[in-house]
Amino acid sequence: MQSNAITEEVLPDWVQNLIKRGEHISIDLYKYAGGDVYYKITQHMSDGQVIMYENDGDYICAPSGGLTGGGDGKCPEDILNMLKKKKSVRSWEYNKQVEITKHEH
Repeated sequence: MQSNAITEEVLPDWVQNLIKRGEHISIDLYKYAGGDVYYKITQHMSDGQVIMYENDGDYICAPSGGLTGGGDGKCPEDILNMLKKKKSVRSWEYNKQVEITKHEH
């Protein structure tokens, strides 16, 4: 288990804001060619929306989840390939009922 203070040092402000608003959220950090960093955010709600963001918080796409389970159909092929081939570098899960947990891969 990690404390909120340690996690807040690692995660950008926009991710911290998502955590504060969500009841149960999973965060996966991916590093891609050229050093680009991407965040896959899963909000554990009824539709289980999964959203990819750039490091600065800009929305990229929803590769899965939503009402149909197939995402928004707008993910670039390189992002889909990254998700299929790579494991995340780090993962966090936050549930307001439990503390933040961090997983190193």
